[in-house]
Amino acid sequence: MTENSDDSIMGNILHHNHRKKHECDDENKPSEPFIGEVIFYFVKSITSRASRRDIDGDLIPVMSETDEDEFINLLSKLSGEDLGLEEHSHLQIVPPTPFPLQDIRYFHIHELEDQYSIGIFFMPPHTEMPLHDHPYMWVFSRILTGSVAITSLDWINPNDKPCSETTKRRARLTEKGFFHAPNTVFLTPEKRNMHMIKAGSQGCAFLDILIPPYNENNLKRDCSYYEMEPTKDSGIFDLSLTEPSASFNIVRGTLDV
Repeated sequence: MTENSDDSIMGNILHHNHRKKHECDDENKPSEPFIGEVIFYFVKSITSRASRRDIDGDLIPVMSETDEDEFINLLSKLSGEDLGLEEHSHLQIVPPTPFPLQDIRYFHIHELEDQYSIGIFFMPPHTEMPLHDHPYMWVFSRILTGSVAITSLDWINPNDKPCSETTKRRARLTEKGFFHAPNTVFLTPEKRNMHMIKAGSQGCAFLDILIPPYNENNLKRDCSYYEMEPTKDSGIFDLSLTEPSASFNIVRGTLDV
């Protein structure tokens, strides 16, 4: 396993801005731990103590329902204001791209191979992430600014053979909702595992925590994109593999706060 050299990178990046926004004149008042740092160390804790599952040689963490509930409760304490995010937060990522109203931006915070990945997505108004999956993963997303529409699906029969560009596999719509900041949504290997995301009229930003992250070198843990075809049954779709459109572009950047 490889870990970024700075073990407390999330705390260092986010705590600086938290102090700027919440400094107190009372020097004798004890400072409270910043929620961003608490979240970071909680992720490290739960992934280090979790049981492991072997996926073609990758030992990845398996979260318990207790950890799920505790983490969701912890994330509920984090707001966009804590991180210095503004209403049109997608404009706070630098350097700008040639297509600022089309490109989705990503601010990477920290990753530990096969264990977790932490970052923030910034989506301009009405931009979309096409339908994609999260194999063997838990994903916790804290919506920090704006609003987002999320449509989630799950395989009807998890034991079916994988689909391809020419063969289809049947999936069921499991959730469809419109979420305003602040809010938390999450998925598991069995629940809402595939989703597509569309930003609202003001765009959105959301903290995204993957347990474990994708692994493009393991075919069972890489990200796949799907095309949906309705069936005669309500809420049931035939899915086939596809490639995202050329207009779908995620560009890394730095948070300017």
